[in-house]
Amino acid sequence: VEFAGGPMCWSTRTFSALAGCGAYCNGQKIHVSETNKVEQSLLVTGFGYEHDDAWSTNIELFKHYTDISRGVRRLGAASVDMCHVALGIVEAYWEYRLKPWDMAAGVLVKAIILIIALKKYGHQEFQFKNRKSIAKCDVHTTIHVQIVEEAGGAVSQMDGGGFCVFDRSVLVSNGVVHPKLLERIGSATEELKAKGIDFSLWFKPDNYTTDF
Repeated sequence: VEFAGGPMCWSTRTFSALAGCGAYCNGQKIHVSETNKVEQSLLVTGFGYEHDDAWSTNIELFKHYTDISRGVRRLGAASVDMCHVALGIVEAYWEYRLKPWDMAAGVLVKAIILIIALKKYGHQEFQFKNRKSIAKCDVHTTIHVQIVEEAGGAVSQMDGGGFCVFDRSVLVSNGVVHPKLLERIGSATEELKAKGIDFSLWFKPDNYTTDF
């Protein structure tokens, strides 16, 4: 076989979101899945290059959820994994050892979207009509986080804490299975913290502007 394909084999998906206005894929509004049981969920994870305690812990989580869920996939791009949760293709994604550059493109996209909107509507009019949008345009978060949240999902650190672009772990879900996943993932993360594994924010340059 030299070539095989079908009508969807080169499909391109473009995701977008604006606070309070929903999340979209190729112009169509999207929503996370309504699956409420981990046992009926399709999950995604990722593994870093450092084979340390966090890597070993995630191997155990991978084994655990492979046994009890409908499967765990490894796709290789945090931004894509998060958008797949928003689209309802998978129920959850988690990963240790994220780097700021895993989310950097999403920060840039979000900043550009805001700048375009401000130029189009003018700062005062846009701020008046979209106060929630202005409030949420903090680039501690990314367009990928906003896509998930606008699609009805949840994003946190793997210990359950709030997530920002400088964090070292992330748990993304349809929201319904989030508490159940945290029962195992949260406790495993707390054990790593007790061992002295660093979960502080990655280096953030002095005077780095995080909101507009």
